[in-house]
Amino acid sequence: LGTDCVWDFVSEGYVHLIVQKRCQAKAARLKKAEFGSTERCGALGNSECADLFVCPTCLEKTREGEQATQEGGDDKAGKETLAGLQDAQSASPEASEERQSNWCCLCGKGICGGSSDLSKPATGSPVLRDGETDDGCGAGGRTLSEEPASFDASSKRERGASEPSARDSPPCTNWKKVSGWVVEFNHMLAASLDSQRDYYEDRLQRMAQMYAQPLAECQASVLTAQQTVAELEAQVTKEETALAALEADTTALVQESGRLATQNAMLQQLHERLQQEASEARKKEEEEKKRLAERIQERLAEIEDLKQQIRDVSFHVQASASLSVVPEAKESYVLLGQREEVGSSRGTRGHSNREAGGPGGVTAGGGSGCRRGERRRGGCARR
Repeated sequence: LGTDCVWDFVSEGYVHLIVQKRCQAKAARLKKAEFGSTERCGALGNSECADLFVCPTCLEKTREGEQATQEGGDDKAGKETLAGLQDAQSASPEASEERQSNWCCLCGKGICGGSSDLSKPATGSPVLRDGETDDGCGAGGRTLSEEPASFDASSKRERGASEPSARDSPPCTNWKKVSGWVVEFNHMLAASLDSQRDYYEDRLQRMAQMYAQPLAECQASVLTAQQTVAELEAQVTKEETALAALEADTTALVQESGRLATQNAMLQQLHERLQQEASEARKKEEEEKKRLAERIQERLAEIEDLKQQIRDVSFHVQASASLSVVPEAKESYVLLGQREEVGSSRGTRGHSNREAGGPGGVTAGGGSGCRRGERRRGGCARR
């Protein structure tokens, strides 16, 4: 709030404390005055206490104080005092006429004049015999000699004198003056409250003017924030809907993944079985290849044997052709021809034996070889 506002608060608290102390002191003095007046009235009697007098000036001030109290606050003490004084004066007009000297219970002043003129305190300022009003004496009159004494008594009361003396003031003067103090205090308190109210109203207005622009900015910020919050809430709702859809898709994918995992396990088992079958097939194929290779080797051996036989036959044919040209070799040729017939028959039987896998072919081949050797040497025909 600032240093000035803090200082105002401290000063107002100090004033409130001083006023409270003064009120407590006045209440103590009022209580003492009531106690003294009770003792005094007890000594004088109820009839004398009822015959108290209030001057028109104090009565008018008391009425004004009552009106001010009704506007600014409730003053019960002033109202009760005024009502009691008015009742006392209206109830005993004869007693006030019999008094030799009229003393005001509030201000302590004496009023000079006839008793008939002083018996009208409740109707306003009385009209005296010489046409004068107010609490002073008229033409040719004078104020009583007790006025300085009442002034001294009021000075003593302000300085803290607790008990009045019979010489300075009339009976019951101190506690009756409290009503005037209460009225004055009410006026002061009402003025203070009015000033404080005006101050705080002005301060509130200045603060409202000072913070009008920040307040408008804050309100605009609040509206913007509210709109942002609404947009975010809509986005959150949208994201929640999308998340729910994703959760459904995730559930479907999990189920599909389980199905695929089961299928994968089955395929792995099938793959293992197929691999085992493939290995067995490879083994069988290798064995079959080995058997085929062995058969091929056997066939090749047979082919080589046949080639050898073909070479032998061709050599025999060539030899026969060469012998037919030479005349000396005719007999040998005849014999050779016979041998050739016999050898050819044997060669045929040997070939059949070789095809059957028997040993005859080798023997025949051996014989034919021998015959070839013999023909070359020319000794076979001679034998």
